[in-house]
Amino acid sequence: MSECNEAKSTIFQVIHWKAGSQWIHRILKEIAQERIVDPKIDAKQFLETPLVCGAVYPTVYVTSNQFLRCFTAAELQEDINNQEFKRLTNFRIF
Repeated sequence: MSECNEAKSTIFQVIHWKAGSQWIHRILKEIAQERIVDPKIDAKQFLETPLVCGAVYPTVYVTSNQFLRCFTAAELQEDINNQEFKRLTNFRIF
């Protein structure tokens, strides 16, 4: 993801497919419909498509390693605690 200048955070709901996450997806869609990136089979919306700054990615069915690899592979080359990474992505873990 290139530098994020959006005032809104990019949100990722990284979750296991058996966790019953569809209710969270419905809430996210209700409160941020215009920002939703619709889920695709095999998490292609996250793994194979350029990420959109300020978007909301519900039901991203990937492991934590897959999630983190996506960012380290994208020129950041820093670990998740790096302040520059947080500034670029506006990343937070809840």
